[in-house]
Amino acid sequence: MTRREDSKMETRRLIMEAARNMLREKDLAECTMRNIAKKAGVSAASVVVHFKNKGFLLEAALTEDIERNTLEALAT
Repeated sequence: MTRREDSKMETRRLIMEAARNMLREKDLAECTMRNIAKKAGVSAASVVVHFKNKGFLLEAALTEDIERNTLEALAT
């Protein structure tokens, strides 16, 4: 994997982590793309590059959580 690909993956991870944390702390209306970007420490444009809109971002976060939980459940 190239350094650029690593950087993209790290940015995506930061965005997802920030979105998950905000959703735990605030209601959905307060979880704007700009607020998520600020919490992740990236530009709002970076969030849009990785996720077309808030719906896609939430879908990706939920899908990853479901996959992780399913794998953990199957391992037990």
